[in-house]
Amino acid sequence: MTWTPGPNPFPADPDAPVDITDFRYVDKLHLVRHETARAGSTGSDWQLTKDYRVTFRLNGQPAQITAPRGMFTDLASVPRILRWYASQVGPHLEVSIIHDFLYMAWTDYRDLDGARRADHDFADDLMLAGMRAVPSIGGFKRTMIHTAVNSFVGWSIFRDKDETLETRMNRWLPLLDGVGIP
Repeated sequence: MTWTPGPNPFPADPDAPVDITDFRYVDKLHLVRHETARAGSTGSDWQLTKDYRVTFRLNGQPAQITAPRGMFTDLASVPRILRWYASQVGPHLEVSIIHDFLYMAWTDYRDLDGARRADHDFADDLMLAGMRAVPSIGGFKRTMIHTAVNSFVGWSIFRDKDETLETRMNRWLPLLDGVGIP
């Protein structure tokens, strides 16, 4: 099975203002944990077993993003030193999966050396919109998480990719074979 990228999830005009409203979680999140699936793993041992979709309005127009079945994630990318405040699993988990997808997906639509700051900012702003859709995430915590991903190392993690998501997905999808998941 060969995976190919779907529609470009990023706004077409990098200079246009971005207004994200009506964020909704469409699917239940389905994951499997691979303890030794990847040599040299840094904690990205969780793999989506089904597509995971969210919908929202982008500048008034309906939009959808799908994190694909087979994608690996480290759940919420929270440095160990900060996990007392925001763990890898919590009410921000679902949008963190979409955020992870966007942090990889740009590679299928831009040259690997051509990451756009506007795409990074969109990913971070979508994460903020997704956290706003969860009443149990208070305003202060949302702001702190958004500030952390948007201000600290987020941009360098976003842009420093050495392969496309398509290449990764074609390597990752076969790992679901034999796991016993439909």
